[in-house]
Amino acid sequence: MNAVEILPPPAFAAASPAPADARIRRPAIKALGIGIAFGALKVVDGIDLCVYEGERRLLLGPNGAGKTTLLNLIAGDLRATCGTLHLFDADVTTEPTQRRARRGLARTYQIITLFRESSLLHNVQISLAAAAQSRWSAWRPFGNPTLARHAREVLERVELDRKADALVDSCSYGEMRRLEIALALAQNPRILLLDEPLAGLSGAERSRVGELLAALPRDLTIIMIEHDMDIALVYADTITVLQSGRVAVDGNKREVLSDPRTQEIYLGH
Repeated sequence: MNAVEILPPPAFAAASPAPADARIRRPAIKALGIGIAFGALKVVDGIDLCVYEGERRLLLGPNGAGKTTLLNLIAGDLRATCGTLHLFDADVTTEPTQRRARRGLARTYQIITLFRESSLLHNVQISLAAAAQSRWSAWRPFGNPTLARHAREVLERVELDRKADALVDSCSYGEMRRLEIALALAQNPRILLLDEPLAGLSGAERSRVGELLAALPRDLTIIMIEHDMDIALVYADTITVLQSGRVAVDGNKREVLSDPRTQEIYLGH
């Protein structure tokens, strides 16, 4: 893109309208002064962030701005060195990743993490078993027919049910991305963190994954990092632009895209 503007929607359906006014919704995520430093380097530097139930928040910013690190702090993959974090009014600042997941938080990563020598079905069954806190093995089959049925239903949501018994290694990169989203959805999350879900995909694959994301239930809170603004802006409600570990611009997408700081920071104009 050569200018900051809201582009016409691509060839997939836009997301449904946002839920009711934020004043009658409670915050799903509330960070106050949250940050992390590695030695003298402050990667995330005292960020305040409030994301309401059902909101679609897009994180923008140049490489090194702290976007992925912020997701890691929210998910619990990193422990904040300052500030507080609440999920649905519960203080989770010191809680481990597993406790936050049980509160309804799921995420995807920049680098796909799957059991590639297992089937798609087995990968989803593992995710379902983990969500139910059941004992499981990555390499042994599940004997529970109900679990298999639920796993196939999850794969159907991402249009991969016909490949349920195929090995992950036989899938295209786009199919692996959809499978990763399926694993997150198998957790039945209330909050979904997406780290560049469209990165590295072809135009057709981006549209397909975009359709999937746009069709997710509106009561699901989403924070997404994405550089493909043409697609991401179709269904984002609000945008936060980060620079050097701090919030530089924050608001609804028209406000943020019309702010000259966005052009200067994100597009280099």
